[in-house]
Amino acid sequence: LRGWALQERILSRRTLHFSHSQIFWECGGMQICEIFPQGLPWTSSDFAEYGHISGDSNIPIHKVSSTADIWPRIVQEYCDRFLTFGRDKLVAVGGIAKYIQERTGALYYAGLWAPGLEYQLCWYLEGPDSKPDIYRSPSWSWASTDGMSVRAPDFREHISDIHIEVLGVHIDNAIPDNPFGEVSGGYLRFRSESL
Repeated sequence: LRGWALQERILSRRTLHFSHSQIFWECGGMQICEIFPQGLPWTSSDFAEYGHISGDSNIPIHKVSSTADIWPRIVQEYCDRFLTFGRDKLVAVGGIAKYIQERTGALYYAGLWAPGLEYQLCWYLEGPDSKPDIYRSPSWSWASTDGMSVRAPDFREHISDIHIEVLGVHIDNAIPDNPFGEVSGGYLRFRSESL
């Protein structure tokens, strides 16, 4: 699947799916098709197994109240996809990030959010890592790698396991005044208790 398609998919309030036998309609409140005009008798995740409606339709982007609610899942869905140009890694998810920021007021830093930045630094790869040929984000961001299967743990479950405090973050945006696009540099300052 294409990386750009995730943004197009989950920001859409309504989607039509054309299959070989009928048309399916999907919106935030219902999924219907020609033979089930009152609603599908199964969930979209069941339906996704048959390849008609993808699992990313279950990301409740239009009901977001905090980044912790959906961002780990968005990162996982997104990183399992392909981009033609690696420099688009942050750009192709930027529309989603902007939408979330407008609704939550959270601060966005090269693919990670504050509050909760300490927990999001715990991202990891399942599988081989590949460093991009060009710079696109600080090494502490999942966007710094071309590795597939980036996992961003649900940080609400590990609140007592974090032993650092972020003191400051600075991001140099390639286009000033656009924190959701390409990044040309950045750094993170933190302190940690002795372990």
